[in-house]
Amino acid sequence: MRAPHEASDMDLEDDIQVAVACATVATLEPDIIMLDEDCVRSTTSNDPVYQLLLARVAAGDWPQQKSQEISCLRPFFGVRDRLAINQDLVTYSVDQGCIHLVIPEDLRRQVAANLYAGHQGLDSMLRRARQSVYWLGIEGDLQHRRAQCTSCDEHAPSLPPEEMIHTPPAEHPFQQVVADMFQIEGNVYVIYADGITS
Repeated sequence: MRAPHEASDMDLEDDIQVAVACATVATLEPDIIMLDEDCVRSTTSNDPVYQLLLARVAAGDWPQQKSQEISCLRPFFGVRDRLAINQDLVTYSVDQGCIHLVIPEDLRRQVAANLYAGHQGLDSMLRRARQSVYWLGIEGDLQHRRAQCTSCDEHAPSLPPEEMIHTPPAEHPFQQVVADMFQIEGNVYVIYADGITS
């Protein structure tokens, strides 16, 4: 069982509120829904897998082997030492760092949409997610969300292909030389060529 965080109840409450707030983005886009703590709590109370996870983390009675765990909780077996309970919600943290709210499955799509509402690109979305929320496979889900965004495809900056630079032919020996080093079967070789053509 994971040791409880060494923080006051007030600090933990603040962490939960920050995690919920970070999972929420206020925008004018029609598919964005404001998530608050009541919404998250209501969703988790109606999610049977989340309730099983909550009970397992609270009891700390994980089986010795992953294969002995019930199938819906097996994906959490590898991170069981990073899970804790804070105010009846499951949280995830690494090395006593930021506390991440474990998002129930029914809210993941909405949280991904909210994280991506600013259309600031995959890196920004992943950075915001890593500071506040967690679910198994989050990075893949967020990458999928970005791949589906036609607006970002249309407006994303892209560099034009670099033009080929033609080097004029050498006029005398040693004007243009090239060298490369490589290794074959433990022997190191250096190859050297002069750009002058005969």
